[in-house]
Amino acid sequence: MSNSFVATSTSNWSEDSIMERRVRIYQTTFYDGNTYVKDGLYLLDIDGFKSIQLYRHTSTSSSVCN
Repeated sequence: MSNSFVATSTSNWSEDSIMERRVRIYQTTFYDGNTYVKDGLYLLDIDGFKSIQLYRHTSTSSSVCN
């Protein structure tokens, strides 16, 4: 994939907040490999609930998920 991504720091998130967000994303997105995609946001599950990195697509297009 040639898309460009910008890493967003999760250092300000508590572990509970990360898990809560992951559960919400589980319920509202489709699953493709290790990537959860919603509204141009890419959530990569690195190590279960413990280490999640959030990526924001640099494009403002709403059709990037297809």
